[in-house]
Amino acid sequence: MLESTKRRLPANCGCGIEPLSGPGMSRRQLLAGSAAAVAVGTATGFVPKVFAQAAPHRIDVHHHVSPPTWLDAVKSIKRDTPPMANWSVQKSLEDMDKGGVATAITSPTTPQVIGLDKATAARVARESNEYCKKLEGDHKGRFGTFAMLPFPHVDECLKEIAYAFDTLKVDGVNIALIPNTTTPVQINTVNGGNPFGTGASNPQYFVNNDPSDGGPFYNIQYDGFTKVFTATTTVGAGTHHMEFFITDLGDSSLDSAVFVQAGSFSENETPVPLPATLLLMGAGLVAMGGYARTARRASK
Repeated sequence: MLESTKRRLPANCGCGIEPLSGPGMSRRQLLAGSAAAVAVGTATGFVPKVFAQAAPHRIDVHHHVSPPTWLDAVKSIKRDTPPMANWSVQKSLEDMDKGGVATAITSPTTPQVIGLDKATAARVARESNEYCKKLEGDHKGRFGTFAMLPFPHVDECLKEIAYAFDTLKVDGVNIALIPNTTTPVQINTVNGGNPFGTGASNPQYFVNNDPSDGGPFYNIQYDGFTKVFTATTTVGAGTHHMEFFITDLGDSSLDSAVFVQAGSFSENETPVPLPATLLLMGAGLVAMGGYARTARRASK
C-alpha cells in the first residue's frame, strides 16, 4: 500500500489491513497485494466544532494506547515520550466522545517493539495484544484491536499472527509498511519535505506532482503520491478479508485515495505501473490525431 504528500504533519501510524487469502495456503506462504498508487491530501489536524457535537458514530483507526508492559519496555530503551506515559483509558474515551467516535481501533505507537531483543519483543507484543483485547471486553463496542507484531523476528511474528487471529480474534494486522522496515506508510514517513526538498522523509519513495515545485505533471490530481508498494503477509488456510483504512486527520478540502491494480492480489508479486505523465498522454493524443487525419485522407 502507498501513501504520501509533500507536507509533514503530526501523525504516528498508518492504516490497518487484515490479510486476504484463498484456501489451502500455509502461514509461511506470502500473499502479495500490489497497490498502484496512494495520494494523501494535506491535513491541518483541526476538527470543526460541529464534529465534536455529533453523536458518536465514527470509527477511529488511528488510535494509540499504552499497554503497561509495552510502556515499561519502551522506557527501558529510552524511547518513551510524555504522551505515551500520560495516556489513560479515560482520556481515550473522553477524546472519542468529543470527536464523535463510536469505536476506536487501538495499537501502540512507534517504536512498537523495535529495539528490544527477540524474546522481549515477542513477550511484549503478546502481552500488549492481550491488554488491548481486554480493553475491548471492558468497554463493549468502544474499542477494536490491530495486533502488534514482534518485528523484525520472522518466526515470532508468525506465532503472534496465529495467536492474534486464532485465539484473540483481533480486527487486523497493519501490513502497510515502508519497504524493509516496520514503519507504517503515512504522511510523515513518506514525503518530499516542506518546503519541497527540506526535511523530507524517505523521499526515494515519493513522487512529486506539484507544478509549483517542478513536478512531472502526472495524470492524477494529487500533488504527490508514493511509488508502487507491495504489501505482503502470511496467512492460513481459509477465507480472509482485506480492508483499507485511510485517515485524513480532519481537513475538509484535500483528499486521500488508494489505487489498487486489478488482479494484483496473488501469491506472486504483480508488476504495477505508475500513472501516465501528461507528456506521454499528449504524445498519444497527437498520434491518435495523426492517425485520424491519415484515415480521413485515405477515405477521400
